[in-house]
Amino acid sequence: MLDIDKRLVSFILNNHLLSLATSKDNFPYSANCYYVYNKDKNCLIFSSDPHTNHAKQFIKNNNVAATIAIDNNDYMQIKGVQLLGKIQPIKLDDLKSATQRYLAKYPYAEDFPLHLWFFEINFIKMVDNNLGFGKNIVWKKD
Repeated sequence: MLDIDKRLVSFILNNHLLSLATSKDNFPYSANCYYVYNKDKNCLIFSSDPHTNHAKQFIKNNNVAATIAIDNNDYMQIKGVQLLGKIQPIKLDDLKSATQRYLAKYPYAEDFPLHLWFFEINFIKMVDNNLGFGKNIVWKKD
């Protein structure tokens, strides 16, 4: 298991909406995706049709950025994470487990075509103003 601060893990586990940022040929794009966190692999599992703009981009350039944040008007309650990582297709031997995890959290997704991907996280920066204004927790993959 990776040595990741429990506050980072807890925040990611207890949220569900990822704002994904992609880029290809100096053209950026973003999209929101529901995710499930696999803490053993330190990756997010999300579904995205390969024909969408953001998927076309991360298929060509798998280096991505993302945020997960809580919507709050009070600046002292701001809390969220910034992520860097790589998108990988899910290999056949991991597909069943990934699908089970995703559908356990989003059972209604069973009615839609799933195109699951791994977001392999290699950097996390958490802003949590409850710790003090401007205080951050940072984790980086070795």
